[in-house]
Amino acid sequence: MGPRAGFLAALLAALGAAATARAMLSPDHLMPVVASVFLVFAAAFGALACWRGRMDESGLTYRDVAGALTLIGICAAAAIDSEQMIRIAQLQPSSD
Repeated sequence: MGPRAGFLAALLAALGAAATARAMLSPDHLMPVVASVFLVFAAAFGALACWRGRMDESGLTYRDVAGALTLIGICAAAAIDSEQMIRIAQLQPSSD
């Protein structure tokens, strides 16, 4: 599988994760899940780029894919509202 196919697979997997998160989780969890999925894929492609070493610099490389996925993940993370994260991280009071 080359970088182009990997990028397409990562986008489709993120779309599937978003659809699943939307169906199963609260709306507050959707963007954190999407951001996390993109950043995990970016890390995986970054590791793959290090492992594969230098490739054909004239075409699309695994480094390029890792960079694009990182950018998408950071943009998704920036779209998360701070109040939304407070609602997610809010601890339930104990029943002691």
